[in-house]
Amino acid sequence: MTRNFHSEPFSESTLTKLELFQRYLVEWLPVFLSSRTGFVNTVNIFDFFAGPGIDGNGVDGSPLIIYKSIFLYSRFIRKNNISVNLYFNEINPEKSAELEKNISDQNKNRRPFSLSIDCKDFIKVFDEYYPIMQHPNTANLIFLDQQGFSQITDDIFLKITSLNTTDFMFFIASSFVHRFRKEKITKKYFRLSDDGQGTIDNNYVHREIRDYYETIISENNRKWFLGQFSIKKGSNIYGIIFGSKNTLGIDKFVRSCWKIDPLRGNANFDIDRENIDTSMPSLFPEMNKPTKIKEYELELEKYVMSGEITSNHEIYIFSILNGILPRFARAKLKQMMYDNIIPKQKINISYNAYKEKMINIRLDYGTKFKHRMD
Repeated sequence: MTRNFHSEPFSESTLTKLELFQRYLVEWLPVFLSSRTGFVNTVNIFDFFAGPGIDGNGVDGSPLIIYKSIFLYSRFIRKNNISVNLYFNEINPEKSAELEKNISDQNKNRRPFSLSIDCKDFIKVFDEYYPIMQHPNTANLIFLDQQGFSQITDDIFLKITSLNTTDFMFFIASSFVHRFRKEKITKKYFRLSDDGQGTIDNNYVHREIRDYYETIISENNRKWFLGQFSIKKGSNIYGIIFGSKNTLGIDKFVRSCWKIDPLRGNANFDIDRENIDTSMPSLFPEMNKPTKIKEYELELEKYVMSGEITSNHEIYIFSILNGILPRFARAKLKQMMYDNIIPKQKINISYNAYKEKMINIRLDYGTKFKHRMD
């Protein structure tokens, strides 16, 4: 018999997953609800593996997190005349009934949104709602908290990434994909090379899964920004795959990750095994800097000096796609100016600066300065 983990307290790894989802949700909602965007008049949120809504201790799961968060924007929803629709699905009849009860227990009068709760197979309900996701002037947020790895097939992934104004977040058991990559059941869902088994560090297997989905996007000539966050439970690595067509979406996801992992922004554990203790920093500053940041700084300097990166816009995209906050780019450029690697100049690196006029990076000091250097 399958263990019903919803009847027990959520594990630390599940709480991390829910925290990341909640942090992103509260960043995503105001983009479409706080003001009328002009091109979006309908907002849909889908939770296809909803569960009963709470754990054994009454801690909110994803559907209750969504449900309660929407009420924070009731005034804006009504003021801006935005249609908001929540779609929850739980295939287990008992859990689905419990979800309905847990939601009704909230005693929320006059909902500013519509709510649908289904009890169906994922593929069936996804196909039923897919035309709704395709409606024009619609923004979708899709949360897929699957057990294991078999539900988010390449076909489902391609359908999601063909949508407009859509962000998605799904959970996947990355260690199991890696460990059983040679088995027929795994090959049915993933086209991974057998060579990877035994050669990839277990800590990094979720990055490989993210790269796999990146390959699918490239093969189908689609422009999406993908992010990932690794989650450790016991000896196994799980993780979140995030996707958005919009730079603001990936920006908000990366910021949400860094709030959970202030050192590296990509895991709920010491993924690079560096044993950095921020409460007892080393006397040598470089020893306190994670490898991820060191490697990023080296690459950024190389690309700037080689001319492969030539503007603040390119630096911003390079940073955010590597899961790096813009502040690290600003700090590195400031150090390069201090070390006379590049001339002093104003280079704004942020999402807002990315939306404004592009600023080219100056590498030439000019004749007067060169004489002084000589």
